Amino acid sequence: MQSKTVFLSRINIEELAASGKITFVGELCHQWLGFPLITQNTCLGGLVVQSYSEDQEFSQQDIDLLEYVSQHVASATSRRQAQDKLKKVNLELEQRVAQRTHELTMANSSLQAEVEERRKAEQIQSVLFRISEQANKDQNIRSFYHFLHKSINELVEAPNFFIALLDDKREKLIFEYRIEDDEDMVMELAFDADKPSEKCSPTETILITGKTLLLNSKSTDEHGKQHFIVGRRAVAWLGVPLIKGNQVEGAMVVQTFEPGYQYDQKSKELLKFVSQHVTNALYSQRNRIALNEAHKKLQAINNELEIRVDERTRDLQLLLKECQEIQDKLSHDALHDALTGLPNRNLFVDRVDHLLQKQSRSMSKGFSVMFLDLDRFKSINDSLGHIVGDELLIKVANRLDICLRPGDTVARLGGDEFCILLPDLCDEGSIQQVGERILQAVRMPFLIMDKEIYTSTSIGVTQSSIGYSNTSDVIRDADAAMYQAKSQGKNRLALFNREMHESTLRYIHLENSLRNAISNQEISVHYQPIVDLESEAVVGYEALARWHHAELGMIGPQEFIAIAEEIGFIHDLGLYILESTLTEQKDNFAKGITVNVNLSARQFERDSLVDDILGLCQKHKVRPDSINFEITEGLLIANFDLAKNMLSKLRSAGFAIMLDDFGTGYSSLSYIHKLPIDTLKVDRSFMMGDYQQQAPLITTIVTLAEQMDLDVVAEGIESEQHQSFLRSLNVKKGQGYFFGRPAPVSG
Repeated sequence: MQSKTVFLSRINIEELAASGKITFVGELCHQWLGFPLITQNTCLGGLVVQSYSEDQEFSQQDIDLLEYVSQHVASATSRRQAQDKLKKVNLELEQRVAQRTHELTMANSSLQAEVEERRKAEQIQSVLFRISEQANKDQNIRSFYHFLHKSINELVEAPNFFIALLDDKREKLIFEYRIEDDEDMVMELAFDADKPSEKCSPTETILITGKTLLLNSKSTDEHGKQHFIVGRRAVAWLGVPLIKGNQVEGAMVVQTFEPGYQYDQKSKELLKFVSQHVTNALYSQRNRIALNEAHKKLQAINNELEIRVDERTRDLQLLLKECQEIQDKLSHDALHDALTGLPNRNLFVDRVDHLLQKQSRSMSKGFSVMFLDLDRFKSINDSLGHIVGDELLIKVANRLDICLRPGDTVARLGGDEFCILLPDLCDEGSIQQVGERILQAVRMPFLIMDKEIYTSTSIGVTQSSIGYSNTSDVIRDADAAMYQAKSQGKNRLALFNREMHESTLRYIHLENSLRNAISNQEISVHYQPIVDLESEAVVGYEALARWHHAELGMIGPQEFIAIAEEIGFIHDLGLYILESTLTEQKDNFAKGITVNVNLSARQFERDSLVDDILGLCQKHKVRPDSINFEITEGLLIANFDLAKNMLSKLRSAGFAIMLDDFGTGYSSLSYIHKLPIDTLKVDRSFMMGDYQQQAPLITTIVTLAEQMDLDVVAEGIESEQHQSFLRSLNVKKGQGYFFGRPAPVSG
């Protein structure tokens, strides 16, 4: 069955009859039009009209009208079928009751009560059906209340009835409909759910608990003694909450003063069901009222807008003046930084351009430009938040302004970058003096949110005497000098020169390339053996990263590791090296040979470091005791508490910890006994030059390690003499070019 509209002409009918698809009964019509009667995805039948006159043909308007009519016929037919079915069911029920009554006429009174109960159930069903219909009609709410009261009174004794609702602020309880002794009253009471009255009424109890309350005879007396009751005390009292969503909006109550009458559990369930329809009707009414109010407000707004238009027309001159002020402010904002109020890049470039033009006309003594970048600002911003970071930038801007002369310009280019223009200042001595004032001012602590924040700045300087033709080159070279200052240890000033420019270009090129080095498979891991100095058997390896740049060739780790730390790439790089080691050294792990992997200080700043490492070991099924992690003394000095915490977690997870480059710093001895360390690695510098003079120091390190139950590994062994010398000092393990250079895994 297709269940769709069909339109046939006489020719169509004859063709279908000829093909045997239809059998035509009666006189052949001129046009035939049929519509399916569909309701709830079920086809009940069809509606068909026919035309037998060629003068009478169906138009598209006729088709649309009949299709619309078919939908209503389908709905009416469905309802009629449902009603017929209900009548049939009721008829069958009545027949059964009549038959059963006839058969059990002489039965006991309990059976008669059952018949009465069935009759009452039918009555309840009828009343509920009528209430449901009325609840969905668009009518005055009080008319619905009246009908509701009348209907409920058919089911329970309800001569007195009221509906009470909370106002929008939930501060008042308004009795919108209250029938008592045939008198219709509207009243209101104060209500506070958080602070109910000492003796709350039964209605308040419903609003606070959200539960139906049934009081009969004795219970109404008891409730009256303990709580507050408005009006006369009823013999029987039954109330239900009106709930929308999860919030109680009011209560509906029936009560009677007729002596001896009692409400029962069925009355309670009945009223609770009816309350759902009441709530829906209430919100329909409220929505209509809200819509009317919205229309009124809209009209009021329109009227007010008309008045404002008239006022604005009269005040046009004032408006033009205000617009000019706004334009002036926008012009100022376009040339100044919104956070610090300093000149921005646009204004700074304009002023440098002006000085370049003066210099080209021999009207200027020259000038200098400083490029400043705060050290560790990203760490401060990430750890303490952007609010602290912004406040720090504002305070830095204020200090920079104090350090300068009238006529100098300090601008914020963006982020933590500042530029300073120093007109008529070219000699290096004066530049150094200004730079030192700035470095000292920025080093002083900043008090932000009751915390002392420390930072520093790296300064790059270029001079107009170099011979510039455009401002972009000036700023570029000052930026290059700033990078040189950072590479020299930060918190210092560097003057630009041509070699520095080439170095900076290389740094920037390496920085950009390093971000894609892993995905381009340019990073590899080489392994240098660690041997037993007595037997020369390999007992372990140290994993060392190597970068084979596609254009520049092999880049040493001493160069690209620092870049990785600076750009925040070191964590990804470190995990890549670890995972490569876990993959490439499985055969050695199976033989009990361990591999040392280096950890950077910046990796310790990542809270997930230990979990990331354990995750890789589990992924490749490698035991933690197969991996040793090497840390440098510089890592400990940077943040001892953080390092100690991370090392303890790694040690607890089963990894061994080795202190690399031991003996080259100032604080190893003061820290070593506080840290979870397994091995000391004697720095390669002890094997350089006249290494035999280092015997007392190496002996002291070995003795210290023995007393603390630590292993010792010596680095920098490049000859048989080195090996013999270290063995004589009781050093058990070592590594160096004598035993093997770092190399990739063979095969």
